[in-house]
Amino acid sequence: NMSEDYGNTVYDISGNGNYGIIFGAEFSEDVPENNCSELEGVNEELEEFSNLNQIDGFAYGGFLDGSYYFVSQELASWEEANTICNSSGGYLASITSEEENDFISSLLNLELEDGWIGLTDYLIEGDWVWSNGELYAYNNWANNEPGGTDSDNNYENYGLIHISGTWNDGYAFTDHQYIMEIDAIYGCLDSEYYNYNSQANT
Repeated sequence: NMSEDYGNTVYDISGNGNYGIIFGAEFSEDVPENNCSELEGVNEELEEFSNLNQIDGFAYGGFLDGSYYFVSQELASWEEANTICNSSGGYLASITSEEENDFISSLLNLELEDGWIGLTDYLIEGDWVWSNGELYAYNNWANNEPGGTDSDNNYENYGLIHISGTWNDGYAFTDHQYIMEIDAIYGCLDSEYYNYNSQANT
């Protein structure tokens, strides 16, 4: 925020206190467009400007806090769902807040009732982690969950979210719907703009 100039000297007097002086500055009005869209970061409208294409096998669920969400149209085991999400450019949804939890549970098919999320304690029983490496800080386990094992000592190592928003742990080879999350990558696919990013989806 270079906000004052005299001759060929620019003084930074921005409000952040990180003042500075640039000597020998040259001013030009030949400035590229800020963005390739007119949007200025309003979450509710971002999806309108996404260049994500329809992803086979998924229905678009919506956008929240920098992520796009997709609901699977087929059932799969947790491992299969995890592989499909990764190969589609996303990951099984990780949940870090009550707001996100409510949003994701609202996307589930009411008849199927629950779906896989990216939570697992496969490596160490009782040590729950998100498959994308995000910090496990928020949870919404149902009463007496996670159960760990059933009466036959089958391990329940994978997280499920119910339409009520509560979680429980499920078995490796049971099939469920699942939620894929894709991080928004900001930028423009048109190289004429200053914010060009060949990987952009928003």
